[in-house]
Amino acid sequence: MSRPTAAYGVTATIGVYGSASTWVFNVVRELAIAQHGADKVHAIFSDTLQKVLEDPQARDRHLVWKLHRPDKGWPLFAALTRARVILTVRDPRDAMLSMMQRFGSEMDAACAAVLQALRGIAENSASPHFGLRYESRFFDRPETVRDLAHYLGLSVAEAEQRRIFETYRTERVRQFGLAIDTLPPERVKPVGDVSRYDVVTQIHHAHIGDQRIGKWRDQFDAEQRRIVNARFAPYLRAFGYESE
Repeated sequence: MSRPTAAYGVTATIGVYGSASTWVFNVVRELAIAQHGADKVHAIFSDTLQKVLEDPQARDRHLVWKLHRPDKGWPLFAALTRARVILTVRDPRDAMLSMMQRFGSEMDAACAAVLQALRGIAENSASPHFGLRYESRFFDRPETVRDLAHYLGLSVAEAEQRRIFETYRTERVRQFGLAIDTLPPERVKPVGDVSRYDVVTQIHHAHIGDQRIGKWRDQFDAEQRRIVNARFAPYLRAFGYESE
């Protein structure tokens, strides 16, 4: 595995599904472009290191990498590149329900995907990182853009920070998602049979859900609540979420 030159940096946004990790990815991508120029930044989504290493556009550029489930090669890559890491968490029961509602995922499949993402978050929590919790609604605060720029060591003008924040406000992202099919065809890719997404922003056709916190309590029945509490128990404790 070759090490990138010191002139370029790696920023990884690792998030539980439905934790506004795409908001973070886009804010970081825009901040990096504002600082370095679009031709010096490459943004990618992949849960496999191999895809990143084989991408010719990732060479000699600042890399902004969005992922949910880091594979076994990630820790070494992160260490060699001195990657900046941003972690986003959400109550896993709400994250799972969000996947089911927005993408039609089956309960078991959604639970398995969220568990894998939680393992990756937990493994990276012990190392230096910038952490964000969905329940704080960080995506509604312009200060989050400033804080991310500071963490990444980027000197982006306040006016540009405000522009970035306004671009990714919830309602604007919702409208963008609904208009995905108006983008150039090469930018639009399918997600199974139920959704489509923009390869540049990673925003999905059905990207924004109802954003309710604690919705799992009234939308899962008693047996479902028992199951998800049991399956997520170690991570509920680790990330400070209450069990039922």
